[in-house]
Amino acid sequence: MPNAGYTFRDRVGPGDQGRNALEFYLRHHPGPGPEEWRRRLAVGLVFRDGVQLRGDEPLAAGDRLEYRRPPWEEPRVPLDAPVLYADGSLVVFHKPAGLPMTPGAGCLEHTLLFQARIAWGPGLRPVHRLDTGTSGAVAFARDAATARRLHAAFLRQEVRKVYRGRVMGTELPDRFVVDLPMGPVPYPPLGFVSGVVAEGGRPAVTEGEVVRREPGTGESLVELRPRTGRSQQLRVHLAWSGWPLAGDRLYGPGGLRWPLPPGEVPSRPGDGGFRLHAWRLVLPGGDGRVVAVEAPLPEDLL
Repeated sequence: MPNAGYTFRDRVGPGDQGRNALEFYLRHHPGPGPEEWRRRLAVGLVFRDGVQLRGDEPLAAGDRLEYRRPPWEEPRVPLDAPVLYADGSLVVFHKPAGLPMTPGAGCLEHTLLFQARIAWGPGLRPVHRLDTGTSGAVAFARDAATARRLHAAFLRQEVRKVYRGRVMGTELPDRFVVDLPMGPVPYPPLGFVSGVVAEGGRPAVTEGEVVRREPGTGESLVELRPRTGRSQQLRVHLAWSGWPLAGDRLYGPGGLRWPLPPGEVPSRPGDGGFRLHAWRLVLPGGDGRVVAVEAPLPEDLL
């Protein structure tokens, strides 16, 4: 059944002074395209400070814009995310592959954040992220103080994460370290995606080791320990090294995006199909304890 709809809110900054609403949305939310934004304006779904906009009115810095999206049918995704651990300040879920963490790509109620807040209250908030296509352990804080404490622990690299994944290729070292800065790189179908950058990137380090090589499939099972937590880090680092995750339709060997066949829909970072699982999560508890959680491994990653 359709969801309840949602109001997307924006505030006009000084850099958009004098632009009209159509120009604003095409600049800041280009995904739907110009024709769709014209349609939304024409049918009266966009408002400024509560007043409906046609789209050609000049905007002023400080204006509050609303796009009131009507109810829609969301993509069907797996919604069952069992609780692996819970205490007074923290909840760790076992996220299935295919369930988005937060709203986006047509999903609002079909997200872990929305479903978790139904069960645990509106104050629940994620302290780190997993890609839509990645399964495994992911932690949520139950209050703002816990969220701040755990975010600081991540910055100090006091949180340890261990992943397992399947990569293409068997000619990789028993142990390896990928130390390459990351940042946005051009991807014309979408604008930008995460990738390795030569200048201006943020530090990103991944440690890995081979668990098992499988010459028959041409794949290897690997264990991965990210020291940092950049968006798409494991996918990008493995692909750049020449061993992309098996089934990854976006990041290919050398970290390059796979060529797009004519007529095929562009791959997006949220597309699944690859095999990556957040197996172990170790983080500091609020009372000085160490909280260690494991998400059971899928059969093909044992």
